[in-house]
Amino acid sequence: MSNVLETVGGFAGGMIVAAVVAALVIGLTVTTILLLVKNGIIGAVILFIASFLGSYIGISVPINLWTALITGIFGIPGALAVIVYHNFF
Repeated sequence: MSNVLETVGGFAGGMIVAAVVAALVIGLTVTTILLLVKNGIIGAVILFIASFLGSYIGISVPINLWTALITGIFGIPGALAVIVYHNFF
């Protein structure tokens, strides 16, 4: 369980760093940055849960840069799209 918490913590830290860099480069507002970070963290948790529970029925969900970006931008619908894409297409 601690590996999962470390990974989620690292993912959240990475999302915050990426959001700050994006804010400096693109000029995003604080509200937009917080929305992206919140969506990314919720999406990562959903991907971890789907990966953990899906291991019992043969569903795997990779958690990498692209899946993190998709879940960060689109939130829960993005996480569901990643799960469907990686397991059925």
